Amino acid sequence: MLTLKWGTFWDAGNSHGRVLGKNGRRRYHELAEAEWGKVKPLQPGEDTRDKYGKRSRITHIMENLALQSGDIEALVAVMSRDLSSSYDFFRIAEAYRKARKGNKALEWAEKGVEAFGKKTGELVTATEEEANLVDAGGEDDEFIPDWQRETLPKVREVLESDDFVALPDKFEIHEYSIMERFCLSLSDEGLQDELLHTIRGSGAFRRFKDAIHHKGIQDDWYRFRDESIKDIAIDFLESEGIAFVDDVAGQAN
Repeated sequence: MLTLKWGTFWDAGNSHGRVLGKNGRRRYHELAEAEWGKVKPLQPGEDTRDKYGKRSRITHIMENLALQSGDIEALVAVMSRDLSSSYDFFRIAEAYRKARKGNKALEWAEKGVEAFGKKTGELVTATEEEANLVDAGGEDDEFIPDWQRETLPKVREVLESDDFVALPDKFEIHEYSIMERFCLSLSDEGLQDELLHTIRGSGAFRRFKDAIHHKGIQDDWYRFRDESIKDIAIDFLESEGIAFVDDVAGQAN
């Protein structure tokens, strides 16, 4: 099913589900999982000859299976098998945004993206351990695994170059303050006071989420939050002199 030119069985688990039956769907899933286990994870900047061939087809199948399950974490696990380009990171962030998991999207960006290429738009990931190794000049340490040794030259390039800039972290994108501003933006003073009370003390995020759904204003909150995060992103890009396109407004900046 992975060698046919037109990908006839890409979505067979869904489009042919009734014909396959329960046992057939289970077998289809087992075969897909077995093939998926052979797919090598791709790190930023890596490439592979079959990226747009067999690999692309099994990735499509696994993404469809994850979407059918409704499990966003399963979908991200599939998508994160290929982090070779900046677009791959943005796809994951978008998946979390659509699932209304703003914190998850921000956590992913903080964890997975250490530096942003100002000239090329390249995203580079690096762990604190890798940065410390480079700072200590430990690239040639015999105990470093080969896969990590290959990434260290890029980490050194990022640390020593002015062409990369760290993305905003969770302290710069403070969702609590966004919640507080949302509360203060409400014209209904009674509702404003009630919501402000929910975000005081431990468990604020859970109480706030419960309250906005109870009041039926969750869509207002998600729009407000998205606009606030967008404003933070625009301020960051403008302060660093990085050109960008506002997809919503359709304007280049």
